[in-house]
Amino acid sequence: MAESDWPKKDNRRFLHVVYRVGDLERAIK
Repeated sequence: MAESDWPKKDNRRFLHVVYRVGDLERAIK
């Protein structure tokens, strides 16, 4: 894995986590 690949992969994972958290908050409310 190239170092330049890291930010892209990390950003995608971060966005996925944020999306899941938003979904959970909506489900709770």
